[in-house]
Amino acid sequence: MRKLPLHEEAQKASTALVIGGGGGDFILGLPVINYLRSLGVKNFYLGSLCVQWWAKEGYIAIGPDVYSINNLHDAEIVQPAAAILNDKTRLKTHLFEGTPVEPKIASLVNAVPFEVSLELGVEGLAESLNNLADRVAADIAVAVDCGGDSIVSNNARIPPLTPLHDWALLAALEKINVPNYLALTGYGCDGELSIEDLNNMIANVFRKGGLLGSYAITTFDLELLKKAFNIHFDPVDTLVLKAAVGDFGQYRILGFRIVDVTPLAALILFLDPHIVCDDGPASKLKETRSISEIEKKIKLMGYIPETNFVHYQKLYRNGD
Repeated sequence: MRKLPLHEEAQKASTALVIGGGGGDFILGLPVINYLRSLGVKNFYLGSLCVQWWAKEGYIAIGPDVYSINNLHDAEIVQPAAAILNDKTRLKTHLFEGTPVEPKIASLVNAVPFEVSLELGVEGLAESLNNLADRVAADIAVAVDCGGDSIVSNNARIPPLTPLHDWALLAALEKINVPNYLALTGYGCDGELSIEDLNNMIANVFRKGGLLGSYAITTFDLELLKKAFNIHFDPVDTLVLKAAVGDFGQYRILGFRIVDVTPLAALILFLDPHIVCDDGPASKLKETRSISEIEKKIKLMGYIPETNFVHYQKLYRNGD
């Protein structure tokens, strides 16, 4: 059954889950929340998967810090692998110890922060999101990706570099009981696909009826995002700020990638996750029950999961 456009579904909704695919992607859920709020949605839960790159300006994070829901302390656990966070929640991993970033960002838009782990695979992720949606009475969900690796199809000429969490979240959306959408932000800003490949893949989604809305970053959104990225820096997601003020052109990120920032990077495209998933590698991850099983399936498809990268950073605490 064809989905309603996002704005029509949102006008019927009262509570929304907005979740990023990992790292700083959830920060670009802030303009999504602003848009949904303008459509009448009242309550918001803003969160991310249990993975961070702990990027610092001037440094390159080689690999992600992937952690369990059990690494979060003083949080309300929603079985099997989700948690609703608060101001007292602490996170302790082998790379980080301190206050998780989600409560700080969520407070900017009066949202409730949460995290969900991939430790039980896509099956566990979907079950956790469904239980979380039931717990908070959510009636719409939006997953946020920056760049475009989530929409990779099987005929991509250049393999994406960090697909695991984006694909897992996309696959989980197939099993979510509330109406759900994929928000593609920062078009091409991750530099993981050529603009030509990205254009071809998005064209295929459009041809199948997968475009369900759009939204442009406003001046109000821009100021909000500046505050957020001062709290938590992300070298990819921050390129949206460049696009929103018209600073188009080529930028070097992560030491070696050259990214073309275009006007499209200032737009958010709302896509049908079912159409995106069925056309790409994410569809093969639906039945996984552990993160190691996800890694194995990604390798069998000829890709290298980012969880196999080695992280450069040592443990640091807040303020260091």
